[in-house]
Amino acid sequence: MYVASVPAVETTAAVRVERRRQIAVWTLRVLLAVAFFYFGISKFAGGSRRMWIHLFDAIGFRQWFRIVTGFVEAGRAPLLLTPRGVFPGVALLAAAMIGALLVHIFILGVSTATIGVVMLLVILTAVALASRLS
Repeated sequence: MYVASVPAVETTAAVRVERRRQIAVWTLRVLLAVAFFYFGISKFAGGSRRMWIHLFDAIGFRQWFRIVTGFVEAGRAPLLLTPRGVFPGVALLAAAMIGALLVHIFILGVSTATIGVVMLLVILTAVALASRLS
């Protein structure tokens, strides 16, 4: 069959499945990049009413660590969008999430926010494994 003088692309079921997998992986990468960029930027906001300021005070870290964490998250998020940067980005962001998980378990206590940290860590791991297959 020809459409506009271009032969129709014949695809097999395996090719369609692989294409859907790639679309899913890229969708997750974009969503993770947006989420980490947002969370990283939100750590820079000042004012005594900001949640991050109170949280970092509660866990005993100084405010400089809040800023460093913001740089790690916001600065490494774009790496998820580049083929060569996905593994370094995942490694650095996963390290930040492991640190956050440890803080939740040993200092803050397990809560619904802990589930969010675990979900981000699991999705990061899945993206790394799926990107390796590509």
